[in-house]
Amino acid sequence: GAPTSLCLPSDSEVRRRTYMEDAKGNVIPCTVKVPEDPSAYPLIARFREPQVRIADPRLRGICLGDLLDFFQQEVGEMIRDDSDEMNLVCLPTKLARLCNRFNLRNRGLTSFEMTPNLYAVEALLIRPMTEPDRVSAAELWKPDGGLIEVFISHC
Repeated sequence: GAPTSLCLPSDSEVRRRTYMEDAKGNVIPCTVKVPEDPSAYPLIARFREPQVRIADPRLRGICLGDLLDFFQQEVGEMIRDDSDEMNLVCLPTKLARLCNRFNLRNRGLTSFEMTPNLYAVEALLIRPMTEPDRVSAAELWKPDGGLIEVFISHC
């Protein structure tokens, strides 16, 4: 297989993407001490122990349909490829607007711009959805579990 180093971000990339946000999504400089007051969500949520609703990790799966539904509801739209009716083209229109809003709100506060990619999906959609209960997206979408048949990574 391919060397794992191809999938890992560099130290400078990790530093570039490291930031914290307040409840309104405004970037907080990393030098700010995290408050200990539980009402300071979502900052506190990131430091709480993750919860496990489904003990068996083999049952923490989602279906392609779940992912496509999430995409259409939160990320953008899907259209059929003219050259192949079975092929869907995913257009991240909603995600692009979220990225633009984030970039405008945080102009001058970060050294990077959010672009419509999987980093943005995680930061702007998945993380806010899963942080309150500290569960995985799979456990949130399928509370009774879904058997993992195929594992796919975005790496």
